[in-house]
Amino acid sequence: MMGGGGMMGGGGMMGGDDDDDDDDDDGDDGDDGDENNNSCNTVLVTAELDDRNLYNPQDPNSEDVILATLGAFQYASCSNCDYEDISNLTLGNGQYNEISINQYGTLTFTDSNATYLINELEIGQNATVTLAPGDYYINEFDISSSATLIISPEGIVNIHIGDDLDIHENGQWNTNGNASDLWINLYPDAEVEIKQNAIIKGLIVGESADEVTLESGVNLTGAILIGGSVDLQSGVNIDFTAEVAQALLGQAVVENSSWTEN
Repeated sequence: MMGGGGMMGGGGMMGGDDDDDDDDDDGDDGDDGDENNNSCNTVLVTAELDDRNLYNPQDPNSEDVILATLGAFQYASCSNCDYEDISNLTLGNGQYNEISINQYGTLTFTDSNATYLINELEIGQNATVTLAPGDYYINEFDISSSATLIISPEGIVNIHIGDDLDIHENGQWNTNGNASDLWINLYPDAEVEIKQNAIIKGLIVGESADEVTLESGVNLTGAILIGGSVDLQSGVNIDFTAEVAQALLGQAVVENSSWTEN
């Protein structure tokens, strides 16, 4: 396993007092890695994400975070498995080439702890997607403005992205669930764009992912841990909670922390 390249949690230390550590070389509001106190489960970030110390519970003096190694991405290889321009659709586990849901429509995946292979998934405006716990390999995922993603029943959902994920304006992902139940796993060169005012509770991880962009007003309860770049526009807020730290680091932190990009 390799160390990740960039991690966004909350700003500053998790489980410690970080008010006095604002002496970054760039003059940003983030903390200087030299002030890092690893004894209190620290995740340190800067506004530019170009000088990061990342907490590794296996080696507190390391700047690496251990990421699980992803297996090969799984593509759907089926025929006659397209569902296009449908308003309401319910599916069990299986392989699907292309799925597109109309605006105000619904898409429900019913089988828990199953594996779904989807080459292209497109969700219309104000539509609702309900995911049962399981693994979803989606090469291209485009979810239009004001669409909602729900996990039901409660459990862990792994969304594996092979190429790109686009979450459009005012999208709401897992807003009533636990951030640690939604994992967005990015494969090599995958890109994510989360557009204005979207609200997400989940974790975005990928050792070899290319880029994650959060546009203005995005609110993420969770963390971003990728090998590529993270672009935060003004007004982005990231809440790194004790629940998220427990999921990522295997240890709870003393207090929550929040980061807002100016």
